[in-house]
Amino acid sequence: MSNTLLCICEGAPQPNIVFDKTIHLSHLGTNANIRLGIEDYYNNLAGKLDDISKDLLRIAAYIYVADTSVSRGGDADIWGKNWRRQFHLAIPVLLPDIWNDSTVKDLLKSVVDFLTEDSFEFTFTQWQDPIRQTFLNLFKTPNEGIGADSVVLFSGGLDSLYAVGKLTVTEKRRPLLISHLSTNKVVSRQRSIIQAIKNHHKSSTDWSFPHWAVRISRMRSEGKERTQRSRSFLYATLGVTAAHALNVSDVFLSDNGIVSINLPPSSQTVGAMASRTTHPKFISNFNTLMEKIGLPKVKNSLLHLTKAEVVSGLRNIGFDNLIPLTVSCARIHGMSKFQPHCGTCTQCLDRRFATIYANLEAQDPPEQYVKDIFKDSIDTLYDRMHAENLIRHCINLRTLSIESFLEIFPMVWDCVDLFDNPEEKIQELYDLHQRYSEQVLQAIKIKQGELFNDFVSGIISRESILGLIGSGDHLKTSIDRIATELGDLFARRLPIVFQTKKPARERDVQDAAQALLSEFSENIQREAPQVSYSVVNRRPDFSKDRSQLFIEMKLVKAKKDVSKVIDEISADIRPYLDHSRGILFCIYDTDRNIVDDDKFKEPFKNDTNVFIKIIR
Repeated sequence: MSNTLLCICEGAPQPNIVFDKTIHLSHLGTNANIRLGIEDYYNNLAGKLDDISKDLLRIAAYIYVADTSVSRGGDADIWGKNWRRQFHLAIPVLLPDIWNDSTVKDLLKSVVDFLTEDSFEFTFTQWQDPIRQTFLNLFKTPNEGIGADSVVLFSGGLDSLYAVGKLTVTEKRRPLLISHLSTNKVVSRQRSIIQAIKNHHKSSTDWSFPHWAVRISRMRSEGKERTQRSRSFLYATLGVTAAHALNVSDVFLSDNGIVSINLPPSSQTVGAMASRTTHPKFISNFNTLMEKIGLPKVKNSLLHLTKAEVVSGLRNIGFDNLIPLTVSCARIHGMSKFQPHCGTCTQCLDRRFATIYANLEAQDPPEQYVKDIFKDSIDTLYDRMHAENLIRHCINLRTLSIESFLEIFPMVWDCVDLFDNPEEKIQELYDLHQRYSEQVLQAIKIKQGELFNDFVSGIISRESILGLIGSGDHLKTSIDRIATELGDLFARRLPIVFQTKKPARERDVQDAAQALLSEFSENIQREAPQVSYSVVNRRPDFSKDRSQLFIEMKLVKAKKDVSKVIDEISADIRPYLDHSRGILFCIYDTDRNIVDDDKFKEPFKNDTNVFIKIIR
């Protein structure tokens, strides 16, 4: 096996299996390497949490820490071969008979496997003294209940704010708010929002809006993997166990429907690489497990809404003045107090489009973003690709019939296969995405009108949203976009490199290309990866990770080299296309030995995602 991890939790007996790596996890004693903040959480509910809840909380925490302990490959893993990992967790529990029940174990596995797109196996044993008793002795001070009638999992973003607002303003409910604490920066913002909610309601209710921020994380070392796909399982577990202890049936884990379903804007986003944090199938699988072990279910109260409709809903309940307090950025750790949003990540794009469409940009001004995507340069190629993919995705969505929608996005069926009326649900999801596409494009139209004078005056960057649209880059496929950009880079710079001395050999061109590529992106590999085709192994000159683009540099010094290079290109195409999404061939023609460029390219014109750039 490869990319596999055995996790021995709290000194559990080691299963007789062989894995690449074994780690030991504990939150007790001098060897503790997990910060399990549920000690404070338990103290709020001492005497109320039953053993099944205590077990589930610890299981979820161990899964979360294990998830962060094995890298999915990172930028160096060009083809995502290490994205899917294998785990085996050996966990001591209070109720091993329940957790070793084949149905319960299979349900647990199906929940976590779908959420993470990894493979999880579990061995459960009886938790023995003295560690077990040490753990249970932590919780001695009962709290007789707080009077909550619901639980909301609260992140501090727009969606969770509206979930709270709907309950408190519209339904007059009394929610307990629970957060998974990752940094002090996050929790301070969450507390500011909750205080603002209290101030909003101070004349209409005596409810105190209790907030439990639970810190569960690694100790002593940073996690190797930051995607944290299992975090949603931990988050939902915090909610249902608290609700069960308080005899509350309503637990809300809420995201807008576009985020929850998370259709891939391009074919390069596959599987769980598109997050499944509140995906309907995850919630359905989770609820099936909860029903089996006797705990409450979770609900997504915003599944039928777009982000723009969430923002409009905040205005309708009088919460629009709280929008500036919320944070949506995926890169919050690198952001400042006055600019808490990067402006270019997925969440920032969705937020900008939503507040502009809802006519609430005054509450979400571009000054709060490091980049104003509508006029500033989107510097990194990855972020530009994502912006282009999103715009193209929305343009395509609005042209699709419901039949075409299902054909292109068959994963939609994962959202409805357990509903009673699948046809009705499919129609709702189709309508949701139609509204979303119109809202995004309308937001762009609004900004285009506002910035028209800057646009025609050339003030707006060509690498901004409006600049990319103006040049038509948003209509190109991602591979086409990158291959064109790289080809143009070589065409501009290589002749300058060789203006004094022509390249003597192909290696000279490759070395010069490497220097240029290092400026273009950090994520370029030379002579990698090795690919097999028939009985032959070969390596491209370069590969670009996120785009999965191979790059081959060729040198034509004499007329006899022309046919040779054509033969080399022909030989490379099939094996390389079997392992990539596209190939860029750059031919440096020192003395115009290629007489007719079109004739040279003719044999390859029907090869999809094969790009040829002739440079002189």
